[in-house]
Amino acid sequence: SRIARYFYHECERYLRYHATPKDRRKADGVPDIAWDTSPVRAAILDGGFTWEKEIIEKRLKGRVKIAKGKGKVHERAYDVAETLSILPNLMPDEAIYQPTLQVPDVFLKRYGIPPDLCAFPPCRPDLVQMLPDHGDARLKVIDIKASTHLKVSHRIQVATYALMLRDVDLAHGLNLPLDLGSGGIWLYGDTGPEWFDLRFSLLTIED
Repeated sequence: SRIARYFYHECERYLRYHATPKDRRKADGVPDIAWDTSPVRAAILDGGFTWEKEIIEKRLKGRVKIAKGKGKVHERAYDVAETLSILPNLMPDEAIYQPTLQVPDVFLKRYGIPPDLCAFPPCRPDLVQMLPDHGDARLKVIDIKASTHLKVSHRIQVATYALMLRDVDLAHGLNLPLDLGSGGIWLYGDTGPEWFDLRFSLLTIED
């Protein structure tokens, strides 16, 4: 999401500011973040969580694997080991909600990123679903947005998850049928995801 926001603001300072870990801020001369705790922001977040819940509990009822727990649906997520176990066994039309992807070393090496310079925290796409694709079933990344319009930053976020998932697959030898040709954004009120061509976004991110 931070990478996606960079493409929204097109500001390197914004990315540096928000990507610096809390324990590095003072040493790097980066000011603390003044978090927005306004009622307006809280209402926006609650609206997004409500929309996610409607999709997985109603529109995809019976087809989504949701991590067990007593908390609210959006607070639940599969850990890394559970994710690696579930992804290869998804049946056609099944999806996993909030799997956890730990970016592997092969991802950093691919792009020449020193691990002591940059680290990725565990990442969680909203949905990864096994869907038909020209006669075969492939895993597609879908992000849920409480927005009525598809934005460039939405595309970037889905494409980044897809690249991470590609290298998680490679690092663990899962042989996942991953679709790197298209991704989906499930916009507010829509009956299904809006699909878009991933290829341009992938090239942009990799560059």
